[in-house]
Amino acid sequence: MTAPLARVSVIVPSFNGERYLEAALRSALDQTLPPTEVIVVDDGSTDRSAEIAESFGDPVRCLRQANSGIAEARNRGLSSATGELIAFLDQDDVWPPRKLEAQVEALRANPEVGVVSGRMQVIDGALPGRPWSARGRREAPAGTHLGAALIRRSVFDRIGPLDEEVGRGADDVEWLVRARDLGVRRLNLDEVTLLYRWHGGNTSSDIDSSADGQIEAVKRSLDRRRQRAAPVSVVIPVLDGALYLGEAIDSVLGQTRAPQELVVVDDGSGDATPEVIASYGDRIRGIRQERGGNARATNRGVAATSGEYVAFCDADDVWTAGKLAIQLELLEGNEDLEAAFGLVQQFLSEDADPSLADEVVIPTAPQPGVIKSAMLVRRRSLDRVGPFDETQSNADFTDWYLRAMEQGLTSRVAPVVVARRRIHGANLGIREQERQWPATLGALKASLDRRRAG
Repeated sequence: MTAPLARVSVIVPSFNGERYLEAALRSALDQTLPPTEVIVVDDGSTDRSAEIAESFGDPVRCLRQANSGIAEARNRGLSSATGELIAFLDQDDVWPPRKLEAQVEALRANPEVGVVSGRMQVIDGALPGRPWSARGRREAPAGTHLGAALIRRSVFDRIGPLDEEVGRGADDVEWLVRARDLGVRRLNLDEVTLLYRWHGGNTSSDIDSSADGQIEAVKRSLDRRRQRAAPVSVVIPVLDGALYLGEAIDSVLGQTRAPQELVVVDDGSGDATPEVIASYGDRIRGIRQERGGNARATNRGVAATSGEYVAFCDADDVWTAGKLAIQLELLEGNEDLEAAFGLVQQFLSEDADPSLADEVVIPTAPQPGVIKSAMLVRRRSLDRVGPFDETQSNADFTDWYLRAMEQGLTSRVAPVVVARRRIHGANLGIREQERQWPATLGALKASLDRRRAG
């Protein structure tokens, strides 16, 4: 039995739009999958906009209100809509004929998706300073253009209507960013779903007002992210690391998307490390164990955490403030991706002997960082690969990563600096250099042996 057609409500805010309104409404009504209703909200027009809308008759209906702004008009239409799916169309834009059909099909095939968008193509002009596609067409992903999207009504019920205070021309940006921040899944189709008419009178052509509103939308997004703990557990293993541990902890706690928990595992330190841990109170959790090595301390920390994602920071390294936010955006947007890394900037510690710079090669440019401090990994993937080998005290991460590659771990390196690696002379790799290379070569040989045997 064929599933019943979805009820789609189209909302068209209008203010003095008589020049283009008829074409916009005709493009909505001429869809291969026609909408259930088209609601035109006339925002106090002084031209013939309302008369044009009313001339169409059913399924177009026109609501009139005193001039209040585009966000208020959109919300007025939303409150009157009866459809389970909501689409917005500006008075000066048009839709390609298959827009609604393609997007309804996408939502049916992906019940976990709340918003489906597509690409937009500019007509009757060109947006100034915008580099569109490499194919030379005035076309690009629609981004924050509501007119390119189709949205489940349940999403509005969950996160609320458009913000009427955010600023002229930015209510759509704010709402779509808010939806993303609150975990609404979005699917972008690789086909045009909006024909965007640029004519100099667009709301977005008021550059100053639009920019102010968009800056406010971004600020609100950052505030939400700071207030919402990310489902990330962070583990810092430490041995006699009092000198730098506080800076490492601060870099984790200062993330723009703060982790849900930070566990510091003291591997039997004989310096002031316990006092540093205690100074943070209940902001972190400290675990102390008899000395057993970095890998054992790391495994102990992982076992004590519960986050959906796990990250690590060496006690002498520091994270950049946006590390978790950048990597979470990669992983949350791609369920097939299991781990995210980033670039690492090495630096000589201020208290280090200057002669160390002559002994150790310290690249001046950031390098791709496939190291523990630069990784964010899904817990299920970490569990699949298994714990860090506690017999590999000098190459435990190398061994783990090689096993992960053998098991098909999918990862991506973000092209931004996510961690700063401190060179100070007491680094494990420098302090135990004579054992470091044999351990690394041993891990590589074990990996090759496993591959040959498999």
